Amino acid sequence: MADYLALGLGAFFLSLIGTGLFLRVARHLGLGKHIREYGPEIHAKKEGTPTMGGLVILIAFTAFSLLAWLRGGPPSLRSWLLLGATLSYSLIGLADDLIGLCKRRSLGLLIRYKLLLQSLLALGLFLGLKAAGLPMLVKVPFARTWLELPLWAHGLLTVFVLVGTTNAMNLTDGLDGLATGVTLIMLLPFLWLLQGEPELWGAAIIFAGALLGFLWFNAYPAQLFLGDTGSMALGGFLGMLSLLSGTALILPLLGGVLVAEALSVMLQVTSYRLFHVRIFKVSPLHHHFERAKGVDYRFLLPNRELEEPQITVRFWIASGLLALLGLWAWLA
Repeated sequence: MADYLALGLGAFFLSLIGTGLFLRVARHLGLGKHIREYGPEIHAKKEGTPTMGGLVILIAFTAFSLLAWLRGGPPSLRSWLLLGATLSYSLIGLADDLIGLCKRRSLGLLIRYKLLLQSLLALGLFLGLKAAGLPMLVKVPFARTWLELPLWAHGLLTVFVLVGTTNAMNLTDGLDGLATGVTLIMLLPFLWLLQGEPELWGAAIIFAGALLGFLWFNAYPAQLFLGDTGSMALGGFLGMLSLLSGTALILPLLGGVLVAEALSVMLQVTSYRLFHVRIFKVSPLHHHFERAKGVDYRFLLPNRELEEPQITVRFWIASGLLALLGLWAWLA
């Protein structure tokens, strides 16, 4: 495992140096993020901040994963599936980012096409899991019980986990350093859970190193955004890691912040369409606590407006507590 720690450190430095170089190129090419134009004004000052920084994380993760395989022998199919899920979902995010940049708008791929591509990719990865003959076992939270799922249930779970995690991570990526920090915190319990799985443990270390290097530039005030390229890669990595480790039923606890962000959007949309009433000032949830101009409508949930770094750090704290809860659910 010491070798993997060295590789994780290497991924950190490659990500740190690579992000700095990418930032210069992105500014030169004008790869600036377009902020959504509807709703109250929250992030207008961030218009033009370079995006698609997730590409550097992917390069560092892929490079040091390949180096680990060169040093340790041929990788298992599990390692290929983990890398494949990360890169494949990042490609959907990359298409989303490029469409938004080309059309100079915040919206890239239409949501129905995005969901279709994500679902088809999840089905393809499920077929890969099935072809590998990997056991279809999941740990029951707070119990010393493992369930062996039938084929159809494992397929549904795979699609739900991968599509849900990638979209929830995409929604969480709305404040400087929020998605990156939450992902790093979620990876900490996996370093305990995966001690008997050296390849998966090593992949988590390498991915964490790449994230730390990127966070140097992504922390408030962010000089570079993940973009959908990065947020979808993060979701794909976490979703596949949970499926491969049998922690898919514990993932909603480990990633409780992601669940809250996604639920806030679903509740907001449902409430407004059915009753024309907003529950939150703005969704996803982190926007509810931000200072916003142009809020001239009623919303149900009271809020206290905070500075952006305060919101981010408090969401990190919540993520840490939920990660401990998820670890307890595994150990109980």
